[in-house]
Amino acid sequence: MNILIVGNGFDLAHGLPTKYTHFLDYCRDYDPKNPISDNKTIAAEFAEIIEQNVWLGYFQHITPKDAEGKTWIDLEREIKRVVDAKSPFFEEEVFVVSSSFSAPFLRFLCLTEFAKENTSSLNDYGHYGDYIIQIPKVTDHPSYIQWLYTQLRAFIRAFEIYCVEHINELKDIVSPAALGYRTEWNQYDEDIRYAREQKHKLHNEKKKPNESFFEYRRRIESWEVTEKQTQNKQKALLNNPKAFLALSRFDCILSFNYTKTYQLLYGTSSQHCYIHGQAQRDPCTTNMVLGIDDALSEEEAKVNFEWVKFKKYFQRIVLKTGSEYKDWLEDGTEKHVHIVGHSLDETDHDVFREFMTCDGCRTTIYYWNEQDHNAKIEQAIRIVGRDELIKQVHGSDWTIRFVDLYGPQGLFDKRL
Repeated sequence: MNILIVGNGFDLAHGLPTKYTHFLDYCRDYDPKNPISDNKTIAAEFAEIIEQNVWLGYFQHITPKDAEGKTWIDLEREIKRVVDAKSPFFEEEVFVVSSSFSAPFLRFLCLTEFAKENTSSLNDYGHYGDYIIQIPKVTDHPSYIQWLYTQLRAFIRAFEIYCVEHINELKDIVSPAALGYRTEWNQYDEDIRYAREQKHKLHNEKKKPNESFFEYRRRIESWEVTEKQTQNKQKALLNNPKAFLALSRFDCILSFNYTKTYQLLYGTSSQHCYIHGQAQRDPCTTNMVLGIDDALSEEEAKVNFEWVKFKKYFQRIVLKTGSEYKDWLEDGTEKHVHIVGHSLDETDHDVFREFMTCDGCRTTIYYWNEQDHNAKIEQAIRIVGRDELIKQVHGSDWTIRFVDLYGPQGLFDKRL
C-alpha cells in the first residue's frame, strides 16, 4: 500500500496562497465591493467575521504585512501562548489589564472596543493607566474560555470560506511537472518578464530616426513572439505525464490541509482522509480543526482540562474528522509512506508517531533544501527518540529515510 501524507507545503509547492499570512493579508486588503463569493450570504458572513473577530485582529496585530517565514505552526504557537496565559482575574464581571505587564493577547484587548481606560486605581505593579475590559456575556473564567473558543471557531470559518471560495477556485495551480523542472520554470518566468518589459519599453519609445513604422512594429512583434514561445515552453512542462504519474500512484492520501488540491489535480480514485477536516461551503457541516498539541503531563492536563476544546485531539473527536488512516495502519499489508510538505512539528507528533512506529511501515520524509532536511531530522528525533531513529535509518533495511524532493529519488525528479 502506497500512502501519501501532505501538509501545507504541498499546497504552497503548487503555487497556492495557503500560508496563514496570505490569509491575514487577504483580510487586510479585502474590499466588500469585490466580494469573496458570488453567494451574497457567504460574502456577508465573511465580511462580518473579518470585521469583528478578535483572533484575526490579534494575529494581524502581531504579524506584519507580507511577513516572510511564518507558518501555521507559528499561529498555533500563538494560540498556545494565549491558552498558557490562562484567564484574567474577574471582579464584578470585568477584569483589569496592565498595558505594560499583561500577556500579549490581554494587552491587545486594550486596543479593542471592549476596553476603557482605568485611571482611578493602581494596578498590582503600582502603575496608573490600566484598562478595564468588559466583554458582553463574559462575566467569569468559564465564559471567558467559551468566548475565546467561539471566536476561534469564527476565525476558522472565515478561513474555510477563503479556502472554498478563493483557493479551490484558483485556475493557475502549478502541477508537479513545473516543480520537477524548477530551474527551467523560473528561467521561463524571468524570460517572459523581460520580454514584457522590452515590449512595454518600445511602446513608450519613439521609433528610431530613419526607421519605418513597419520596422518599428517588427521590433515590438519580435518580443511578442518571444513571450508567446516561452509561455508555450512552460505549458509543455505542465503536460509531462511522468511527473503526473509520480503523484497519482498513491492508494491512500492523508491530508493535514483543508483544501482539495490533490483531488483537483490527480483525481479521486485514491482513499482520502482529511485529518483536520475539509473546507466546505455549508457552515452547518464545518469540521475544520485548528488548535494546539497535547504536550502536557497527566497532572497538568487535569489542571488545564477546561481549555481542552483548544486541543486538536479533542476537536477531532467532537467534529468527527478523518480517522480512516487508522484502518490503513491495521490492515496487515506492507506500507510505503511518503510525507510531503509537512514540518513534522510538535502539534502533529501523535499522528506521525503512529506511522513511524508501525510494524510493516517504511516511511520516506521529503525535504526541499538542506535547512529543511536538518529541521525534519530534529523533529523525527523528537517523535521516535534518538536511538530509535538511528536504528530505523540504518543500512539497506531502513524503515525511515530522508529524501530530497527534487533529487534523483524525489517525487518531483524530472528524470522520473
